[in-house]
Amino acid sequence: MNRKHFVRMLLTLGLPISLQHLVISSLNFIDTIMIGRLGGLEIAAVGLANQIYFIVNIFIFGVCSGTAVFTAQFWGSRNVSALNRTTALGLILGTGPIALVFLVSFLRPESVMGLFTNDPALRSMAAGYLRIVSFSYLFNWGAHYFEHIVKSTEQVRYPLYVAIVAFGVNTLLNLVLIFGYLGFPALGIAGAALATVISRVLEFGLITAIVYGRRLPGAVRLSDFLERDRAFVNKFVRVATPVVVNELTWVFGISVYMVVFGRMGPQAVAVVTITQTVERILISLMLGVGGAASIMLGNSLGARRIEETRINALRILHVVGLLGATLGIAVSLLAPVFVAPFNIDGETARLSIVTMRLMGFSLVFKSVNIALISGVLRSGADTTYTFLMDFAGVWLIAIPLGGLGALVFGLPVHWVYALFFVEEIVKSMVGYVRTVSGKWMNVLS
Repeated sequence: MNRKHFVRMLLTLGLPISLQHLVISSLNFIDTIMIGRLGGLEIAAVGLANQIYFIVNIFIFGVCSGTAVFTAQFWGSRNVSALNRTTALGLILGTGPIALVFLVSFLRPESVMGLFTNDPALRSMAAGYLRIVSFSYLFNWGAHYFEHIVKSTEQVRYPLYVAIVAFGVNTLLNLVLIFGYLGFPALGIAGAALATVISRVLEFGLITAIVYGRRLPGAVRLSDFLERDRAFVNKFVRVATPVVVNELTWVFGISVYMVVFGRMGPQAVAVVTITQTVERILISLMLGVGGAASIMLGNSLGARRIEETRINALRILHVVGLLGATLGIAVSLLAPVFVAPFNIDGETARLSIVTMRLMGFSLVFKSVNIALISGVLRSGADTTYTFLMDFAGVWLIAIPLGGLGALVFGLPVHWVYALFFVEEIVKSMVGYVRTVSGKWMNVLS
């Protein structure tokens, strides 16, 4: 594949995926702004409750990514039958754990939120939001799973269309249910939770209607659930399990970050929630490149074009590094503009601006790691290596540094935030060396 074809493919696949993630991130941004109009405590409560939503989403991403390692390569060899059996197997393995999280979050929300904060008012408010939003978890799982399968077969426009519709509905419902427009009662953060549930149900209904209505790859039948090849199941578990464990250990580590910030008080939680909301918008482009990388490299590996895969992997890392640096400079310069829409002032606003500028510096490393872990290395089924990278980075570097900074030395929130992202610098260097070595490329189809 020459450079011109590479750029065209990257844009064709990456742009719709980036736009989809941008729509989703923008929804979170708008949610936070609307909730911010209610007050700083409400921002902190929703930020804490959404850590469970974040854990669920990361587990979903892990199962989807583990499945997509196979489906992208099967699509590269045009083995649709094996692709559908893989889709069914992923559905079987993913549904049970998410149903369990729903039950715990619905039945014991106060206990769950007590793990994150010892502030009674914050815990109570966050628990009320969690109990309602937990109804969205299973629908969110089904929607995202089918969207990943569709994207791995290069049908990237359908998930974008669905995301746009869900975004519009969720935004409208937020206005109506949070603030009580059009004659509805003003429900506050409970209204935001209810809007999330309704939009996720709609998203699931739309994507499944498209998959089955157009008979796309991934439209599984009962026979796909019943047909089992023990050797293939073992291979699937061997490759996909490190991905799921990787994502879970990473997200539990990130949740420990929020536990640390939660112990620093509501102001620290509000600052980090605002910073992360903006960050998720900015990394949407990198998620698009990572998704495109997974599809392009998985398809070419499935077709056994090994040298093309190696060259394109390095090209992708160079592109995403440049993109991350550009966005990082922009957000550092425009941090006051990003903070302005939130209903905060004084010291909270100042700390948010400083923390956001530090986030801008970290973007180049975070961007490269997104492309490395979710795109390049996983496309070659190098899942055990990515697990070890993430585990060491979060649990052996970030948590000890951040925990010491906050709980022992009493550093301000922005410096604690900076200590947590030291691991991103280390991982980006280790992952780049792995990519250059070529040891990550494994053909599964």
